[in-house]
Amino acid sequence: KFFYYFGHAASNSLYTSTDAKTWKAETALIGLPLNAKLRNMVVFNNAIYLLHNGLDIYKTTDGINWAHHTMVADPAYNYTSLLFAFKNKIWAVAKEKTSNNVRIANSADGVNWAFTGNKIFNDNFPVTDFASTTFRPKLGREKVVVIGGFSPSGKRLNTLWSAENVTITDTLNWLNLQNAKSNIVAVSDAAVEYYGSKLMLFSGATNTLAVDTTQLRQSMNEGMNWILPDSATNILPDNFKHRTHASVIKDSKDNSLYVIGGKSSTAPMADVWKIKVNFYSFKDY
Repeated sequence: KFFYYFGHAASNSLYTSTDAKTWKAETALIGLPLNAKLRNMVVFNNAIYLLHNGLDIYKTTDGINWAHHTMVADPAYNYTSLLFAFKNKIWAVAKEKTSNNVRIANSADGVNWAFTGNKIFNDNFPVTDFASTTFRPKLGREKVVVIGGFSPSGKRLNTLWSAENVTITDTLNWLNLQNAKSNIVAVSDAAVEYYGSKLMLFSGATNTLAVDTTQLRQSMNEGMNWILPDSATNILPDNFKHRTHASVIKDSKDNSLYVIGGKSSTAPMADVWKIKVNFYSFKDY
């Protein structure tokens, strides 16, 4: 199923769908906190986890009933955002309370957290509003990327952090791929997914959404360089409104990509776009 969470001032709502076209309003949610940043969710081990208020973890296995847990973690840090599920663990960004130093933590159960390695980022790793995904390229190990977002000091970043799955260690060896030829400006509230043998970066804001014109970028080399897609083979429809905060979901069942909702410059959006690479439609005889 697709799960779409929507936060109201006085309540949270959940809509589900099996095809992203017809949606059903579910029963009232139990235990999901109000005013939570609902984009701060990660699916891990057949459950959904939400990070809230720095040290609170909420978990659900059915999408409706949420259980609260207090994180067992270093009290000198606020845990600001969940990153992804990777290497059989869930990962998060943590900011030191007395400085802008950032570290990466992980957990095998969503409750007990530990730092891996001694890497400290000095105001150049995002703590909120970044785009991230895990993917397995045609060659090489499974990887993660974290793109843009805001640093602890509130600076919008053009960083392109990447790490790969090294089986002999839990530590992620982070590399910033941003360079003079990467052709990506500082961006926030975008979404990224690996699809059709390329990374695709959707929506987001680089200045103010009303004047942003770039809503689709792609990288053929796992994040090193970014270009506008060839409009002869990949172009956004004319009625695709510019947005931030879109949800991008890859459905392996039929090898399709879905872009769901987001925010325009004036209001939340409730549209769904389905993308399918043509070569996935060819049958192998």
